[in-house]
Amino acid sequence: MNTSSIANIIADENTESTIKNILKELKKCKKIIRGKKAVEKAIKRNKKGVILFNGNFSPLDLIIHIPILCEEKSLPYLFVKDRNVLRSASLKNNLTTCCFVEESENDKYKEIINFIKK
Repeated sequence: MNTSSIANIIADENTESTIKNILKELKKCKKIIRGKKAVEKAIKRNKKGVILFNGNFSPLDLIIHIPILCEEKSLPYLFVKDRNVLRSASLKNNLTTCCFVEESENDKYKEIINFIKK
């Protein structure tokens, strides 16, 4: 599977499968924002959370600036190789470029943070 050249923080397969299961739980709480435009808006509004990117997305020009925004705002982010991981964050069965998991007191959110810090 081809990953983009900017995807330098990539989750391994175990982490991806765990994140996929966690996202399925969190989407019931409606704490997930999907899509490039909505994620940019959440970052600019200083929301706290975690950003997950599709690591094999093309063209890169559409999302290349978002990791820079994350670093400016000190938000953790992670690239996942498997595009189906982010699909599980959706109520629909659509692919997505990125998603924003809003900060919450939910234990599942804390699990994602722990995986990203590893």
